Amino acid sequence: MFLMKTHPFNPPLCYVVPTDTMVINTGKHVDHNGRIYLPYLHEWKHPNSDLIGLIEVMRVVFGEVPPVLASPNTAAQHTMAPRRMMRRETAAQPLPTNVPPSSSSNFPPWRMTTMPAETASSRQTAAQPLPTNVPPSSSNNFPPWRMTASSRETAAQLYPSRHTTYPDMTTYPKENAVFLSYQWDHQDRVLLLHDRLQERGYGCWMDIKQMGGGDSLYQMMDKGIREAKVIVSCVTPPYVESPNCQDEVALARTLKKPIIPVILEKTTWPVSGPMAIPFAQLVYIDMARSQDDDLWKGPLFEELIRRIECFMLDSKDKSAG
Repeated sequence: MFLMKTHPFNPPLCYVVPTDTMVINTGKHVDHNGRIYLPYLHEWKHPNSDLIGLIEVMRVVFGEVPPVLASPNTAAQHTMAPRRMMRRETAAQPLPTNVPPSSSSNFPPWRMTTMPAETASSRQTAAQPLPTNVPPSSSNNFPPWRMTASSRETAAQLYPSRHTTYPDMTTYPKENAVFLSYQWDHQDRVLLLHDRLQERGYGCWMDIKQMGGGDSLYQMMDKGIREAKVIVSCVTPPYVESPNCQDEVALARTLKKPIIPVILEKTTWPVSGPMAIPFAQLVYIDMARSQDDDLWKGPLFEELIRRIECFMLDSKDKSAG
């Protein structure tokens, strides 16, 4: 968990760091780099949001879907555990005493030693099951152990207004959920992005797909942004300078729509001009560094999908509340 200089006004950057025997369990809340995406982080507002609340939400989410899994090598080692236990049980059997020396061995006979009575008694005591609900001892300074409710119930009691349930996001209505904001120089790439998102079940608003004869450009853009759950800004140097694109970002910011900047072409960040303030605190996805011929495949595209899913969940919870 990395705290920004602007904390607590901005959320921390949170990552899952697996041990040598674990691997990251990528999904809707954790990407392949281990970065954590939660609605609580995306709607962070000081002073209502804090680190304690964030940890409680993580306990709930990761209590249902663990962020790490045992690596294949570790799992294989665990399958050997019964054999090890069998060998240990065999070794634990008492050895016979007064065994005559074998004529085929040069070793002297084994002589069983006697365990002191106090040692044997202490081992038997240690093997007994530990009692539960033991009252606090007056001989120590530790408070008594208190069994609490499940992490989900605890989070609901402490933070009733926050996200304590996380339903399957694939059930959300996704019609025109994504507004694609772009500059026409990269229309072919954005068309392909539109098709890939449609294949994944996301309705997308794109001007050349929605506009018809006689339609007003500004009225349709206004309608598309207002109905969208998230804005995907396809950032290039011409996009930053485009008055129409600047208007789209300004309207999205006024309506408090979440924006995901996706860099399609090498661009100075943070950008300059009217988009500088809206984009300054956003985390972009740099598709310009992708080595794939098809930009809309691979881990960077999956990261975009995960962010869209997070905003979809956030929008669903707000509408339900």
